[in-house]
Amino acid sequence: MSSMIERIAEAEQQALELKKQAAAQAREKAAEAAAEAARRTESAQEKARDRLAYAEETAKAEGRALFDEIFNENAAKADQRRKEAEKRLNAAAEYIIEKAAQA
Repeated sequence: MSSMIERIAEAEQQALELKKQAAAQAREKAAEAAAEAARRTESAQEKARDRLAYAEETAKAEGRALFDEIFNENAAKADQRRKEAEKRLNAAAEYIIEKAAQA
């Protein structure tokens, strides 16, 4: 039968081994948690980049649509003014031809 001192030494050795195992498990869990945090961070950053790219494309499309709308409005106004000027020019030409014929 082992002596009390031997059993205490054996218990201390087992405690030391359990402590080492617990420390190793804690390091492993910490590394896993850090890796998971890094993965989640990368995933969140990727989603943010995707949302930013989508917002940028949406803004560009809205900008192009607004530009086209303004451009078309101004083109229609310019065309209308050109037609009005053409009418006035024709009226002026008729007036000049009429006055020249009377002279």
